[in-house]
Amino acid sequence: MTTHYVIADRGATINLPPLAGATRWLAVAHAGCLRSQCAGLSILVQVRGRSQVLAREGRFELKPGDWLVLDRDSAPEVHADRHGVTLGVVAACDHGGRRPDLLPGAGRMSASDLRIALRLWRNGVEASDVARTSGERTIEERTTQAFHAMSQHIAALQRALDGGIARSPGRSISRKRQVFGRMQRAKLFLEGHRDRVVRLTELAELTSFSIWYLSKTYHEIYRESPQAASVRLRLERACELLAESACSISEVGIACGFDNSCSFARAFRARYGTTASEYRQRHAEAAIIDDTSASTHALAAHSRIESIAHVASGEPRREAHSRSRPEPRRDIAVASVFDRVARLERDAEAKVGTRSGPERTHDRTAESVIWLAS
Repeated sequence: MTTHYVIADRGATINLPPLAGATRWLAVAHAGCLRSQCAGLSILVQVRGRSQVLAREGRFELKPGDWLVLDRDSAPEVHADRHGVTLGVVAACDHGGRRPDLLPGAGRMSASDLRIALRLWRNGVEASDVARTSGERTIEERTTQAFHAMSQHIAALQRALDGGIARSPGRSISRKRQVFGRMQRAKLFLEGHRDRVVRLTELAELTSFSIWYLSKTYHEIYRESPQAASVRLRLERACELLAESACSISEVGIACGFDNSCSFARAFRARYGTTASEYRQRHAEAAIIDDTSASTHALAAHSRIESIAHVASGEPRREAHSRSRPEPRRDIAVASVFDRVARLERDAEAKVGTRSGPERTHDRTAESVIWLAS
């Protein structure tokens, strides 16, 4: 078994050829690109920034904390933006004589789970680095354990899919998981093609099921038909474009796979109870309110720092004529907050410098702690 890691960083483009029985630990960062042709299960985790993933299931945009599991013939292509960092592993499905207990799908993880995934990825890279210079069987077992630790961590995040497995048809658990895995791939295909209408024949070809069996099973598992899921996903993408882009309403409708603006307006109003223009206006007003609240918090912080500064200096606060003075500008107040904090830090350092005694130390980072403790 061959195990190693590949890093595509700072605009580099790397093509991974197919290699049987191999485990590849991947990293794509800072406008890098990686194309994988390995016939194995792919696990991708977004650490920071954003990345675009092109696979047989479609196009996916990964944000910090997102994870993505693709099937063995997906052939993912990962493009990171200038701040993006994507970590992953591609492994054969019979890795170590065992099949990974993972299902195709996408989701989000918490910050603590993301730190665990990062450490597991580092352990796999370290084991691969040692395996390059040593052919001992213990090293091979170590790399196998590193991969299974990563797969088990992602499998724990897929516990929410147990309900869908229970609703899947089949007499045994293995058959239920097999059917649900194919339905998960169909769901990923819908999520990866939110810019057009997906035909049932495409889903049937992807899952190797008949159209009738696909529609019936999909509705039993996810409580909605594939057509309804496609419309819902395209309208959710329309909401994202309305909030983040300056495209016109008709351009948003075309970008989400609607034939004309009338059909887009009817579908949008039927689902959200409002028009697309009203949705954009409400979102803009909510953003303005958030900015105003942030400025209010900055003014309150400025006032608290002014009070602390007057108390520390022993000077009485000048509250007379405060009502007659105009309200300071918010940007000036925010800048004054940072200036006042810097001055207070310099004053504290000056007080520490004037003290003498056995508690003095040459470590400037510990001077304030020692002064406060004494």
